Amino acid sequence: MPAGTSEALSETHAMIVESSYGGGPLKSVKDIDQYAGSFPKAVAAIKAGEIKVIWGKPILDNAKTPQVIAYESKAESGEGFAVKEDGKIHKVTSADLPKRK
Repeated sequence: MPAGTSEALSETHAMIVESSYGGGPLKSVKDIDQYAGSFPKAVAAIKAGEIKVIWGKPILDNAKTPQVIAYESKAESGEGFAVKEDGKIHKVTSADLPKRK
């Protein structure tokens, strides 16, 4: 994990990896409840809006230009960390984030 990665994002990373390889990507906020026992900080941060998730995006082993799957909401107005499709945590800026509808 890169230095400065929050525990909540670290847990979010682990939850996304587990769901991607264990049955499919997280499709909605309802999907995270089953992980509350294993990843309580991730679930709480997602529900509180501190971490944003792009629902339905899995880890891709061969992602050539990996896109963001989840990110710290503070990255929307500066810098933060994000989980990308390559399964790694990267430092990002608002320019790296997907445009939200």
